[in-house]
Amino acid sequence: MDPSDIDDMFMEETAAMDMRHAIEREEMRLLAVARSEYRSIRNFASACRACGQDLRWRGFDLQVPPDYCTPECARSAPKTVQTLDPWEIAECPF
Repeated sequence: MDPSDIDDMFMEETAAMDMRHAIEREEMRLLAVARSEYRSIRNFASACRACGQDLRWRGFDLQVPPDYCTPECARSAPKTVQTLDPWEIAECPF
């Protein structure tokens, strides 16, 4: 949301400032949740899927999927093919 939109929505300056603070707090909370999940996935995976390098001591980087060590490993990893669930009921072709 653009800060000028907040000023347009709230005529009172204190209400606009309260809304800005609420948005900033929510962004910080979501970033903390993202970091925690990223760390959790890295600890669970423990090694890069492409090269096998240890992931547990690597830093937080939203540009790199959590189960890879670098963007290059993520790009070079084989693409997984979606397989159909054998228990899934398909429509009858007749």
